[in-house]
Amino acid sequence: MDAPPFDQYGAESFDICPCCGVEYGNYDFVLKVEDQPARHEELRKEWIANGTTWWSKSRHAPQGWSPQEQLKNLQYVNENVLPWIYQYPFDTDAD
Repeated sequence: MDAPPFDQYGAESFDICPCCGVEYGNYDFVLKVEDQPARHEELRKEWIANGTTWWSKSRHAPQGWSPQEQLKNLQYVNENVLPWIYQYPFDTDAD
């Protein structure tokens, strides 16, 4: 993807991942932000169960792309990036 699936405030980009086909803010929608990691894990398991194939028909996989490396990158993001996003103090009662 050209940009992260979330901005600095945790708002979804609504971009579609060419690798797995997830539209951020649609397929991964949850009512509570603390449920987001579990939803992403469900989507990841579906992608793995379906063979980890490149999803996009119009945007080709980068040369040398491998699902194993993609999953390693996701592991890094899960451990180092997403905790910051998921812990962002969203104030739903703000004026």
